[in-house]
Amino acid sequence: MALLGVALIYGANFSIAREAMSGGEIKPLAFIVLRAGSASLLFWIFDSWIKKERIAREDWPRVVLCALTGVAINMTLFFMGLHLTPPINASLIMTTTPILVLLASAVLIREKITPVKVAGILLGLAGAALLLAYGKHLAFRKAQMLGNLFVFINAIS
Repeated sequence: MALLGVALIYGANFSIAREAMSGGEIKPLAFIVLRAGSASLLFWIFDSWIKKERIAREDWPRVVLCALTGVAINMTLFFMGLHLTPPINASLIMTTTPILVLLASAVLIREKITPVKVAGILLGLAGAALLLAYGKHLAFRKAQMLGNLFVFINAIS
């Protein structure tokens, strides 16, 4: 049930965030501050209940890199991209993430690309193809290219 809830929230995030930003009520960077600030507050609260563990000095560069790519770059480019492109474009571009992860893990940590993994990627591509074939509002226009690029870089990060 928790995974279903997460999937529903993730799927709705594109349309809800785009709608909130399209009226000018909230800017992309304000969304990031709300999201990251809320998460930081929750982590701080939960941290007070957990046994303290120190981060080793040699791990700090990796922690900083993860913070930059996982939060700063990721969220900034996602919300700025979503502000400049329709939610359907953003969600379709985000389907590249599993492919990028599979390729990166094969190159960086020499993980094997198995038939099951390829089948999963093909199933995801089939879903994306259905969106392309039957999507009524799907269009990749020149004016949206910067937003599409931002969302793609977000997928890479």
